Amino acid sequence: NSKFIVTRQSTAISYALYYKKPILLIYSNQNKNDYYDINISLKLSKLLKINSVNINDLNKKFIIDKCMKINLNIYKKYISSYLTERKDKLSNSDILNSIVINND
Repeated sequence: NSKFIVTRQSTAISYALYYKKPILLIYSNQNKNDYYDINISLKLSKLLKINSVNINDLNKKFIIDKCMKINLNIYKKYISSYLTERKDKLSNSDILNSIVINND
């Protein structure tokens, strides 16, 4: 039973949301040079309204003060938007077919 989750971009985020655990979203100087990596981190940070921490500039006080707070409304909204079944019940193949057909 963890107190919080430390992650970069993994499914651990889903578990943290479901189990209402604080999330410490990390990246490094190396990730800052990778457009894909840093943008995913920034997007997750924005969507979940959590701070991303550069582990090369780690500050223990920052982790304790900022990471342990969660906003249940934001967690619920993220779960509903990204971790649940679509309301229209379309299968993945139907969604992909629609995209292919409409992009001709």
